[in-house]
Amino acid sequence: MIDRNLAKRLIPLIGVCFVLGLFISPAKAQVKYSPEHPEVKAMADAAMGSLRVGGDVGEATLSALAILQYYKRYEGRVPKNHAGINNAIGQILKMFPGGGNGKIMEQSECYFPALALILLCEYDAVKYEKEINELLEMFKDRQRPTGAFTYLGQNNTGDTSQTQFAALAIWVAKTKGFNIDLPMAEKTLNWLCTIHRGSGQWSYKYTAGGSSQTSTLSMQAAGLSSVYLMADCLQLYARRKDMTKNTGGEAGLPRTVRIWIPPKEGASTKRDGPLVNFDRGLLGATVNAGNRSLESRFRYDLKSWNYYYLYAIERYAYFREQAEGDTGSGVFADWYDQGIEFLKTEQRGDGGFPNFQIENKRIATAFALLYMVRSSEIINLPPADSRLQGNNKFATEGILRDSGDGTVSEVRPEQNLQDMLKMLGDKQANQEQLERMVAALKKQIAEFRKKDDKSRGEIKAFLRSMIGAKNYYRRMIAVKFLAGEQDMNNVPALIYGLSDPDLRVAVEAHDGLRLISRKIDSMKLSDRAAANARRDPDVVAKEAGLEDDIRSELAAMERKWVKWFLSIRPDAELLGSNNDSN
Repeated sequence: MIDRNLAKRLIPLIGVCFVLGLFISPAKAQVKYSPEHPEVKAMADAAMGSLRVGGDVGEATLSALAILQYYKRYEGRVPKNHAGINNAIGQILKMFPGGGNGKIMEQSECYFPALALILLCEYDAVKYEKEINELLEMFKDRQRPTGAFTYLGQNNTGDTSQTQFAALAIWVAKTKGFNIDLPMAEKTLNWLCTIHRGSGQWSYKYTAGGSSQTSTLSMQAAGLSSVYLMADCLQLYARRKDMTKNTGGEAGLPRTVRIWIPPKEGASTKRDGPLVNFDRGLLGATVNAGNRSLESRFRYDLKSWNYYYLYAIERYAYFREQAEGDTGSGVFADWYDQGIEFLKTEQRGDGGFPNFQIENKRIATAFALLYMVRSSEIINLPPADSRLQGNNKFATEGILRDSGDGTVSEVRPEQNLQDMLKMLGDKQANQEQLERMVAALKKQIAEFRKKDDKSRGEIKAFLRSMIGAKNYYRRMIAVKFLAGEQDMNNVPALIYGLSDPDLRVAVEAHDGLRLISRKIDSMKLSDRAAANARRDPDVVAKEAGLEDDIRSELAAMERKWVKWFLSIRPDAELLGSNNDSN
């Protein structure tokens, strides 16, 4: 960690210069808290300690999903050896035709099949491609002519609660690259937009004549969040806020810092246009009325379905932020902070959350954990071992190119840098593919140096941001590339890389600094540290005290690098290390 008396904090350039008007501020929803805030992380840790995968298969699936999202948020990985998650997936697989009892298509409700699809997508969408497609077909068959989803046999009704989970499953499948039935998605959105009949409120069940039930806040959040979600699925909104690229960790900033660079007037993140021709007047009227109504009623302490409601609010806020840039300046401006304050009063000494009517402790804790980690945001982020569908057998000297259809193909090392950058930015690239890029890096750096100043600057800013990526190979490629460029402006990012969680990346950053500074001999790690830092981390961890000794040397070297850099650029502001959570 950088000596606070020696160094200020660096906020590196993220794509544009401060002189051009870069505004960086915490997201309104998280004025005080974010999922990485120490208090929230402690609450999530305690909830994890309390949560056990068990109960019926639906409860087991919900619990397993919450646990997986916890690991994805805090460790950037899917825990493939977690007994509870594997047990839940085993139960799910037995319910498919040929798996033992073939009961999954006979479920009377949509909750469990939807959660099962989401868990399989998050765990390994490639391995379970067949099962996920079978579930998508099941939802297509189960959809009522109105567009709603409900219990088997209740053909004349529509169920807002079950429709929200079916909609979420459809969206997740599309996010993971599956082909969804567009008419199914469009009919779902149309039903959600028409049943509220202009009131901006949603009830639990509907018949052809409407609903005689009172609209509850949990149904209000379920209905409105699903409208935003399905509109995003059908690409009816140009995203105003790309949540996958503007989180603190992805930008290389301390984990407690959340940033959003406001787009220029009329600008949006790039996506293809709308996938269907939907009534925009109906959609706009629905979200406007829904937002007004929800804002007038919003609170967290409900009398029923409190934790289920929290999960719906998290989705609502995420997809509204995607569509509009934020959640407005009213009661939702700090929705996440409010929710965390509420959960602080609810969490029990063992880390779990209390039974709430038919929400038992396991269900309540799982929903609370999904809220704390901002599950909708995590689904949009790749685990460290996520992968593209397609052939992974490539020549060792090749780099890769996205073929545009979910597969990848080999190209020669001389292929231009833009293909490499596209794959680096691709949230689906796997470890092996990224490793091939490291091998091709030497020739790519030569091409990089031929770029004009503008494109060079854009590429370097992109690579600097990758120093904080969760994927080991992305960080390694960024460090190697920045070091190979030998640009003094890359020094702060490389200093930041000295405290990387993976010692291999940290020592690569150190060697890059030696190369840039020309201090090859005077700034050296011990032979023991230099040799062992490059070994497999699991092997290093088994030797008592070795990892601590290496990190101690790196920390001391970090202080030396900071002192050297500030002697050259005394006005520079330095960022705390990767482990700095303040």
